[in-house]
Amino acid sequence: MDDEELEWVTNRHEGEIMYFKSQNGIFDTVTINEITIHNSLSPINWGYFNTNSKVYIATAEVRYSFSNSNRGGVLSIVKGVKNRPICFSSVLKGGWLYDIPLNTTSLQIDDIIINDIMYFENGKSDSSVIKSYSWSKRYGLVQYAFQDGTIFSRVAKE
Repeated sequence: MDDEELEWVTNRHEGEIMYFKSQNGIFDTVTINEITIHNSLSPINWGYFNTNSKVYIATAEVRYSFSNSNRGGVLSIVKGVKNRPICFSSVLKGGWLYDIPLNTTSLQIDDIIINDIMYFENGKSDSSVIKSYSWSKRYGLVQYAFQDGTIFSRVAKE
């Protein structure tokens, strides 16, 4: 992966705290726990638990946790072929999504428009699972929504 592709995870730092607020005034915080990058031609790729492989698979991950629960999330980017775009795999409070192709969109939070959003939608209807979430290449996690319609959006520290 090149530096531009790695920005999806290197835009955060371990120990960083991100603040969120729902439309109902409930606050939550997300803490970045770990950032890992496996970007080498080593025959052992720990990111994919792939040993003795001669296939180049670059991976990078951000692992994070929520203050309001014992659950967390992972954003993983993978590049299996040098000249092909990256793909994403992700989980947020349950419900893995795999091999999502790079496809950015825009998102408006209050008066701010963010143009570098990877949008993830979980097809599970379990009310404890996040329905959708948005990750910005520049800002990291910026919004997540539950099945009941509750939406948490990123805010400045209050």
